[in-house]
This record gives sequence, structure tokens and C-alpha cells, in this order.
Amino acid sequence: MRYVALGDSLTVGVGSCPGYPARVAAGLGRRLGRPVRCANRGRIRMTSVDLARALRGDPGLQSAVAGADLITLCIGGNDLLRCGRDEICLERSVRAFPRRWEAV
Repeated sequence: MRYVALGDSLTVGVGSCPGYPARVAAGLGRRLGRPVRCANRGRIRMTSVDLARALRGDPGLQSAVAGADLITLCIGGNDLLRCGRDEICLERSVRAFPRRWEAV
């Protein structure tokens, strides 16, 4: 089974070693009784806009996604974090997220 994890620093595993994709792959492999190959394609500071661009413009990422049996997404936190305490920015980011999600 081929598993691709897409997303931000949580996907990369910042603050957790190993990150959740390795744990998902190991647990799923035990449950299925067969190996699960995990391609962790997370990137620190990635936003939903960054991910949408990468999915459109990175042939390696496109190939990984096309060949995956399972894909997980962890994206959107950095869209909000970049706003800090700016309430207007936060509100705009929350309103824009459904459109950004569709782009992904």
C-alpha cells in the first residue's frame, strides 16, 4: 500500500518524533498485515495556497499523489498563524479557507 501525507509542520513531525504519518503507516500496516510505504511530503510553514500551487506545479508531488492508495491532509494552521492577533486577517483567512480547500 502506498500512503502519501501532505501538509505543514505537523505532517513533517515538528514537535513529535516520529510524526503522525509514520505512526499511521505503522498502525495501518499492522492492521492490514502488509507493508505500508509512507511518503511524507509535508513542508514546514506550508499554507493551503502553497499546497495548491505545489499540487499544480510539482510533477514529483503529482506523481506521488496519483500513485497513492491513501492520502492524508493536514493544512490550514499556517493560514491562521501568519495573522498573529490581527482579527481582520484571521477573519479573512477563515472566510477564504473553503475556497482554498477546493483549490487543493
